[in-house]
Amino acid sequence: METIRILKEESNGRSGMIPERKNKLKIVCQGFALITMMLAIIFSGIQDAQAKETKISRFHYQKGNLYLSRQKIDKAIEHYGKAIKSNPESPKYHYHLGEAYRLKEMDEAAIESYSKTIELDSGYSTAYEKIAEIYDKNKFTEKAIYYYNLHSQRCTKKCRRYFSSGKIYEIKKDVKNALREYERSLELCSNDFTVLCRAAAVCIRLKDRKKAVIYLEKARKQRPFDEKVVFNLGVAYMELKQFDKALDFLITALKIDPCNGATRYSLGKAYYGAGDLEQAIKHTRKALEIDTCNPEYHFRLGLYYTKKGWIDMAESEYRETHYLDPDFIFKQINISKNKADCGQETETEID
Repeated sequence: METIRILKEESNGRSGMIPERKNKLKIVCQGFALITMMLAIIFSGIQDAQAKETKISRFHYQKGNLYLSRQKIDKAIEHYGKAIKSNPESPKYHYHLGEAYRLKEMDEAAIESYSKTIELDSGYSTAYEKIAEIYDKNKFTEKAIYYYNLHSQRCTKKCRRYFSSGKIYEIKKDVKNALREYERSLELCSNDFTVLCRAAAVCIRLKDRKKAVIYLEKARKQRPFDEKVVFNLGVAYMELKQFDKALDFLITALKIDPCNGATRYSLGKAYYGAGDLEQAIKHTRKALEIDTCNPEYHFRLGLYYTKKGWIDMAESEYRETHYLDPDFIFKQINISKNKADCGQETETEID
């Protein structure tokens, strides 16, 4: 009997504990639900903040692109900087900031931005090429070759790999192999403006001006008013003795940039070749107004004065040439002699 009583008491005790346990479980569940809800709110807030941040960074990035396309470089830099502040992990933001710095000729800042691009995305191959271009422009040949090699290794476009290989050969002054690589590139990307321009430049160095004109004409179809292309076409046609075409292109180049001394000087040479000595003198004088210390310009003007019969004025220009570069006239004499020995026509006449 005693055993039965004890069992009944234990049973009653357990049944009494069931509501208490239920209450505790209910409290735990409510607490968990509250925590879950709070986490959801926090996470949602983070997502909203990230979405807002992404929206802000994208807005500034697009504004930067707009200003860059309009050549408003300072504004572009400002907005790219704001985009990076909102989203510092975007490689393309850093890359385009580098582009803006490069166009402003802030080379160190450009390299820093391109390097950050590579740090965030080592496969961003164009950044290697841009760094190489800056080093090449500043005559840091070893660094330029190093980055062109990296670009060639990482670039997925075969035509651009050939271009980098051509640049390496060109830096090493191996112009024949450089042209070979550029032509390989053009076989795959026939309208690549940059490659067309480099191929033309190499052809000019190889004295193959007819082929240079072909490449420059193709480049001009893409950018009809690119000053360098128009100017180089004028010079190439002048060297081919096609003076009418040369004048057309050089006059167009002068309209693009009226303050370019080299264009004025070349225009003078083209007029001289076309038989218009007055215009040759006029434009060479204007070239000297822009670049007063250029010995070649003074020497050329002296030749024109000699042709005109203005001997005193010619001697004055020759003296100025000698003052600026004591060896210049002797160099011109040697060039003329070498051309004469090779049966080539000389364009300078020295009494």
